[in-house]
Amino acid sequence: MADFTARSPGLTEQQKTDIGRWYVAEQKHVARLVTEHIADSIRAAEEQHRIGFRRWLRGTLIAMVLITVAMGVCVTVILGTLG
Repeated sequence: MADFTARSPGLTEQQKTDIGRWYVAEQKHVARLVTEHIADSIRAAEEQHRIGFRRWLRGTLIAMVLITVAMGVCVTVILGTLG
């Protein structure tokens, strides 16, 4: 910023100071926008991960229940044929 104001003839010190303050404020604003965008992207990725994990967990639970029921049926059939 100092290079720009130094190469701009006819600016008063107050104008140079104003330009410097504006530039810093603009950079803070842009940095805030970028940070918010990154945070939003992370939140979206985390939510997708949670959704995928819930689906996997639900599928695993269903599979375990089906296996347990199948084992129960097999044991019942085996015990029924023995007795």
